[in-house]
Amino acid sequence: MILATAAALLAASPGPANNAAAYLVIDKPLHRNLNGIAIDYDGNDRLKVRSRSRLLDLGALAPAQLSVSPTRQYLAHGFGNGSGQIYDVQIFSLTTGRRVSVSGFKQRVLSFARSRRTCRARLSQISFLVERWTSAHALQIGTEDWTRRPGCGHLHRKWTLNVR
Repeated sequence: MILATAAALLAASPGPANNAAAYLVIDKPLHRNLNGIAIDYDGNDRLKVRSRSRLLDLGALAPAQLSVSPTRQYLAHGFGNGSGQIYDVQIFSLTTGRRVSVSGFKQRVLSFARSRRTCRARLSQISFLVERWTSAHALQIGTEDWTRRPGCGHLHRKWTLNVR
C-alpha cells in the first residue's frame, strides 16, 4: 500500500544521517537541512524552504513528504489534506521559485488507468507518492487507486517523472 499515514511517517522519519526526505506531521514542528536546503515547518501549515538564492513560503499541506533533487534544483512536495494520507505531489524549482507543471504526467497516468475498460478512475482517486530521485531531473513516483475499486489494480505501479 502506497498511502502514507501520519503515524507511519512519524515512525519512519529519518534520523540526521538520512538526508533523503523530510516528513511533516501536524503538530510536530521540524527544522532541518535536507541536501543543503533549509526546511522550516511550524507544525501547522507554514513551510519555508531556503536555498542559496530563494525563499519559498508554502502551505505545508501536512502530512507531507519533502525531498530535494541531488543537484538542489528541485523540491518535490508530496502532500495530503489533513486526512492522514499523502496522495498528491507538486514540484518546485529552487532556482526560479516557480512550480513545475506535473499536469501532463498526471493526465498520462489517468489515460493509463482508463486504458482498461473496467477502470473508470478519476484523477482525484489516484494517489501519487514520491519514492526517490533517480537522477538530477527525474523522480520515481508510485501510484495506486486509493478507493481500491475492482478493475483498477493496474494503477499500483511505479513511474518516472522528468521535471525538465
